[in-house]
Amino acid sequence: MTSAPRAVALSAVDDGLRGALAGALGALGLASVDGDGDPVDATVAVGPPDAVADALRAARGFRLAVWTDGAGAAPEGGAALACGDPWGRGLLGRFRGVLAALRPGGDPAVAATARTLAPLDVDDLAEAIRRALRFGATGVYPIDGGERAPAAEWAARAAPVLRAFGLPTRVVPPATACAPSVAPDVGRATREWDFRPRRTFEGTLAALLRARL
Repeated sequence: MTSAPRAVALSAVDDGLRGALAGALGALGLASVDGDGDPVDATVAVGPPDAVADALRAARGFRLAVWTDGAGAAPEGGAALACGDPWGRGLLGRFRGVLAALRPGGDPAVAATARTLAPLDVDDLAEAIRRALRFGATGVYPIDGGERAPAAEWAARAAPVLRAFGLPTRVVPPATACAPSVAPDVGRATREWDFRPRRTFEGTLAALLRARL
């Protein structure tokens, strides 16, 4: 276990994700900076593996990769989190199209796609980052947020939440030829850091709707 970090250099391919994650890290007492002159304890880069690897080549302090697509090799002497599809704190991410498809006039084909998604609340991602830095993690850690399932399954689960907020919602088309939902392998993170995603898909969606309505 290392000393608790106080500041991280945070970069992300998606500016919306960077902003949401910076807010979530700040709530945990971790300042996020991007200036070259700022003292930092670690560098965290978020995005696809290739982009993350480029961002970490000249990194300062402990290096942590956070993959939102695919997988790669953990940075030398550092760690990598395979995080699925982050959302929350005002960020819809890849669920924007799924939710839009449920509204009148939306494209039902988006909700019925066989693409699999693994939602992870940004606050849970921030907690995983905090623990990875705190415990000096090395290697790769899957931290998907609860389960991985086709977009159509998330659409079916989102529809009653939208209706509960009085939003007109179309009938979700049945999914066909979709892989069954599977639970993520968060075993290593649980064993080493006692990490478990705490927020549910429905809970994050309700929080997003409350903030927007």
